[in-house]
Amino acid sequence: MRERRKFATGLDGIEGRETVAARRRFLAACACLAGVPFVDGCAVANVFHSSDPEADRRAANKATKDALKELEREASLHSDKKLVVCFIGVAGGGSAANLSAATRERLEQGNFRLLEKSAVQSALKESGVSPNNVFIPREREKFVAELGEEIDYLMAGYVEKIEEENDDGKKIKRTVYKLDLVNVATNRKSEFVADV
Repeated sequence: MRERRKFATGLDGIEGRETVAARRRFLAACACLAGVPFVDGCAVANVFHSSDPEADRRAANKATKDALKELEREASLHSDKKLVVCFIGVAGGGSAANLSAATRERLEQGNFRLLEKSAVQSALKESGVSPNNVFIPREREKFVAELGEEIDYLMAGYVEKIEEENDDGKKIKRTVYKLDLVNVATNRKSEFVADV
């Protein structure tokens, strides 16, 4: 039987949400050091097995459908202008590229202006802002300045393994796709989740 190697991450003893946040920070740092672009998935984070492309599409469609509902509701409140949405991409796992492409495809059908992927990648690179830090207001200001235009909403997705207890007390592992949507003006965040 093959022995699995355990990598020292400094995450031992951290429970629940703290584990996820610590893992994200650790993987973001590793990705930055390795020079891996966030929007193409994080090669350092490819600990999840690639899933079925059709399952990825279903997960992206579910999470994006819910996000689109919120964006359409907001657009109806601001009929005087077309909302500008910036989709950063998807991080974490072998299915990140599939989820990113499927999410962008769905977002392009929305009643708002979606920034081009190349413009987003260029602004991230030129501003020196890590994709994981673009939600921090001070870092977001640098990123938006490099974009050269104001944005109304910022979106990014994450593929994560989570562990939950069922009614019998058994631990169940699931892979989920989380899509975060942040209103730049209010800093209000909405999260949309789908099983992969």
